[in-house]
Amino acid sequence: MKFLRKIFSKLLSNFFQGILYVVPLGLTIYIISITFLFINDLTNEWTKFLFGFEIPGMGVIITFFIITLAGMLGGTYVSSQVMNLVNKTISKIPVISSVYSAIKDVLSAFVGKGKKFSNPVSFKVSKDSELQLLGFITQYDLSKLGIEGGKVSIYMPDAYAMMGNVIIVPQEYVTALSCSSSEAMKFILSGGLTDIIEKDKDKE
Repeated sequence: MKFLRKIFSKLLSNFFQGILYVVPLGLTIYIISITFLFINDLTNEWTKFLFGFEIPGMGVIITFFIITLAGMLGGTYVSSQVMNLVNKTISKIPVISSVYSAIKDVLSAFVGKGKKFSNPVSFKVSKDSELQLLGFITQYDLSKLGIEGGKVSIYMPDAYAMMGNVIIVPQEYVTALSCSSSEAMKFILSGGLTDIIEKDKDKE
């Protein structure tokens, strides 16, 4: 009985861990899909009414501009107040708050003004180690965690997945990479199979 309870507890733990991985991506795709289908149907009706025929691709274009416009308006005072209200409301809902927070943190880490994965580095875990790992510096100041001594936190993504580990190492063990953050991310996620485009070539 104790063994079965342990297995059930492990399965339940993995299930909720899976939710945190799957739901943010699935929810994002679902919302974009619903938005696109609604706008596409509406656009087709209007173009058919005005011109007598449908214009393929109009739904995609309009959806793109609506999402872009939402991003532009996101920095205004009114939008900030609305988002603060939404964040406060969602933060009070169990489980949903964790999922929403995961979506927001992951997306803001890749895009927008608060991008976190902008410092690709190679690093080693000990002074005499010949093994080098690749990742992105996410925090330079870890004093709030009670970690002192010039250490930094590094996110190390797994290949072929959007999962990874956070490694804390002395800053002296870290070396900045000569490629852009997007090239470094592609290289890591592909398991080292993709070709690297250096920064200066990328600007040409």
